[in-house]
Amino acid sequence: MSENKKEELSQAAKEKAEQAKKAAGEMADKVKNISADDAKKLAQEKLESMKSLDKKSIFKYSGIALASLILLFMMFSSSTITAQEAEDMCHELRKEGLSQAEYVAECEDIKSNVSTTLEEIKSRPSLIEYVLNPSKELQLVVINDSTYKLKLINNQDEEVQLEALKASSGKTDVIKMIKEPSEKVQLAIVNYDAANIQYIENPSYKVQLAAVKNYDASILKYIKNPTEEMHLILLKKDTRYIKKIKNPTEAMRLIVLAQNHYYIKEIENPTAKEQLVVVTKAPEFIEFIKDPTEEAQLIAVKDKAKNIKYIENPTEKVQLAAIDKSYNYLGYIKNPTEKVLEVVREKQIASLKEQKNKHERIAEFKYMPNPLPETQLYMLNLYKTDKNLAYAVVRNTYLDGYRHRYSNYTPSKTNDRKLTDEVAIAALKINPELIKHSIKNPSKKVLAYMESIKK
Repeated sequence: MSENKKEELSQAAKEKAEQAKKAAGEMADKVKNISADDAKKLAQEKLESMKSLDKKSIFKYSGIALASLILLFMMFSSSTITAQEAEDMCHELRKEGLSQAEYVAECEDIKSNVSTTLEEIKSRPSLIEYVLNPSKELQLVVINDSTYKLKLINNQDEEVQLEALKASSGKTDVIKMIKEPSEKVQLAIVNYDAANIQYIENPSYKVQLAAVKNYDASILKYIKNPTEEMHLILLKKDTRYIKKIKNPTEAMRLIVLAQNHYYIKEIENPTAKEQLVVVTKAPEFIEFIKDPTEEAQLIAVKDKAKNIKYIENPTEKVQLAAIDKSYNYLGYIKNPTEKVLEVVREKQIASLKEQKNKHERIAEFKYMPNPLPETQLYMLNLYKTDKNLAYAVVRNTYLDGYRHRYSNYTPSKTNDRKLTDEVAIAALKINPELIKHSIKNPSKKVLAYMESIKK
């Protein structure tokens, strides 16, 4: 198209726009002094006379669409229109070739002058779309006709939204039609199905919690910033969810540990509370705690003294608690304190003294898994001529029988007892034959004594 032709068309459009503006002015002057009915009639005549105008150009240059002229007349005459008339006028606007934004703005102006009746809406419920602020009564008429007409209602009443939900049994399509739901309506939505929270633009915290309570961990994909409270709710349902939490808090870990003690293995430095939760319900799990507190140690040992074998450095108080149950648990203590050794020594000798005769006393001694040197010397000095006893001191040949008697005790791989020089020499004095059975790894002092016996 040539530049001259474009200019001609542009000029023609401007002239037509001026005609429309002039006509609007004339109509405005006239409608001030006539009735509403006459104003409508006059507007219709003017529309008929303006059919030859380029309507799109008129809107572009003057800002006045033909349907808007009618609206102008209604405003001057303080008149209103029915929902049906508003629908007709908005349909006319569709033919104007306006943009969507322009059409919506024009149509909203038309709707602002609508006055409808219950009868009109009952006859055609869909006309509610052209009523800006319909009453609750009108809205209920519409959704009772069809819940899907909820989308046509502006300024939806809360009660109407709830009724639509109820009537549709919480259908997703109806939920999507609800505009700006209150917290009460939001709660009703998620109570039908927690996953419906995805259709709520800004759910309240209370609504988010309700959704979490009624669903599994997958619900969090619809919640932007889940709180600790939400995580705790989900963990109570499924402890495996802890793996999806980047930095779980102590409260979260405690919930998991209460149901799954093995989770303690995955905690590098469990807190005192976490340790107590585990050992209270599963004392043997002290084995998986690197540096247990004394309180945790005591709980584990008081439940079963042998649990002390899982503790790398038990405190003296814990060692004494184990020994208090039986001095035989000394073998499980890696570094017994002097006080603990003293208590064991006293208990061992007291136990031997309690026996009625030599036979029972020797039997009791032979079954001792960890007789201390003082205990060994006590027996050797008591029975200075008993060669079998001396042999029993040097070689622990009765451990198999002991295992049957005390199933809690697990002996070391070797049956050789550790002997002090004093004990070894005392045993050799009673039974020189022990040289033949060899005392393993004798010290220089013991070797010298053995040599003296041979000579």
